[in-house]
Amino acid sequence: MVWTRGPGCADLAALLSADEPIHAKGDLRTACIAVGADLLVASSLTSFDLVPTVVPHHVDLGRARAVVAAVAGGPHSGLAARVAGRVAAELAIRGEVVSVSPDQEADRRAAEMLDSIGAEAPDLDRRVLRAGSARAVLDGLGSDTLLVLGAPGGSWLQRQFFGPGKRLIGAAPDGVIVVRQAPGRCFQLMEAAEAVGPELRVEDARRTLAVPTIPVVSDGRMIGILRVGDLDDTPGDATAGEVMEDSVSVYVDDLTDDLADLHRFLDGGPIPVVRDDGRLVGWIPA
Repeated sequence: MVWTRGPGCADLAALLSADEPIHAKGDLRTACIAVGADLLVASSLTSFDLVPTVVPHHVDLGRARAVVAAVAGGPHSGLAARVAGRVAAELAIRGEVVSVSPDQEADRRAAEMLDSIGAEAPDLDRRVLRAGSARAVLDGLGSDTLLVLGAPGGSWLQRQFFGPGKRLIGAAPDGVIVVRQAPGRCFQLMEAAEAVGPELRVEDARRTLAVPTIPVVSDGRMIGILRVGDLDDTPGDATAGEVMEDSVSVYVDDLTDDLADLHRFLDGGPIPVVRDDGRLVGWIPA
């Protein structure tokens, strides 16, 4: 968990984080990668989308007696429910996830969506609110209720809050937490890596290495991979640098979409993770 300066950011980060949250100083990208951040609490939404972001607006955690996540099934809905669930649990207050349905035909879809999202925050109550406007969500909130919303997007509910009707945000009784999901990145999954030098003898590699593949590194930079399973027929006095294959790796901020294919290519071994300059910084275990 990383947080930046701004009203309410430190308090909200402390509430949402299982560990001590990190105050980001200097370059935000560097700070997030260095600690493997999975969430950023910031004072505003910007173009920075390396990690999921949570933004408090006029939030008073000490006054809150209930929290409501208003969701519409978009990409941020699951995060909204998880944040609301965490707030409810940590403050020991009532929590609810609500979706607005404009007509009877949409009620069933809204209920199914709530069941799916609710699985990410099972302790929250679920409610479909029949209404033609998002104003109905606010009308039903108590004076000490905190509202959690997904970031601006294309859904009907989000347009109600962030489009011409964005003034509704200011009407939330105890403030609003706006959340924005982000795709998973390799640095969030990586662990400390092992590596060998190009001078390692094959006979020593066969005897000591316990992974199917391992990075070969020179001066901190990855220069190849060694397939341990292919060394049985290799002369024992050969070196890793002589028998290694070309490097196979991912960058720290690469998306995690294709990791399964890379694990298979590496015989089920860990995937090396490198910085832009080629320095090995970790690996993603199988």
